[in-house]
Amino acid sequence: MTLHFSKYQGTGNDFVIIDGRSQPTITTKQIQDLCTRKFGVGSDGLMVLSPSEKADFRLDFYNPDGSESFCGNGSRCAITFAKDIAWVGNTGTFDGFDGLHHFAIEEDGFVWIEMNVQAKPTEYPEGVFINTGAPHFVVPVDHVRKTDVLGVGAHLRYDERFGPIGTNVNFVEKLSGDSIRIRTYEKGVENETLSCGTGVTACALTLGIAPEVAVKTEGGDLKVRFKKDKNAFANIQLGGPALKVYDGTVEI
Repeated sequence: MTLHFSKYQGTGNDFVIIDGRSQPTITTKQIQDLCTRKFGVGSDGLMVLSPSEKADFRLDFYNPDGSESFCGNGSRCAITFAKDIAWVGNTGTFDGFDGLHHFAIEEDGFVWIEMNVQAKPTEYPEGVFINTGAPHFVVPVDHVRKTDVLGVGAHLRYDERFGPIGTNVNFVEKLSGDSIRIRTYEKGVENETLSCGTGVTACALTLGIAPEVAVKTEGGDLKVRFKKDKNAFANIQLGGPALKVYDGTVEI
């Protein structure tokens, strides 16, 4: 069976995107195979867009291991894909894993999406746990580029404090002004990725740099906007570029 797909990337996070209106339903095994680098298309995740009764489209995101989640960078790529195929305009909504999200595309292609926080942050000796559509543990460090992201990240990812599904792990360094640099170990990918939108948001909220923070990742620059009232966050937005890489077909 031939599957038509598109490949997009947002600050180095790359994704396989499928228009679910015309493509067959795919299995967990097929998702795993497609996301596997060197043997498949290769990506940090796979997304299927489909019609929705309460938004412009429904977005289902799958990690490379086949598990479902919400993905900030993936969502920005999906929005750009939907705009490229004339499914949406420059503003609209989509229904995701963690609920409804509003979005806006600027003239230069910079994509902003509304982010959700699932519960109040929880503080631990090493850092802060927060769910920004996906679970994240934020660990402040002095020098993020000298941090053992793979070793420490893999250890904390399965820490029993974060329940049976575990957590993503972010290492964040405060730079000058309203800017930070982060590196992320992503569960589901089970490796460091060049960027993570929900992780970027988690770090910005944890450090409380309002109303806007510039975030440097290994794959590029993002922005986070939000308002903070005591311990509550509001009007949280993640912004960054999203670019098409290519269209393709693959036998599944």
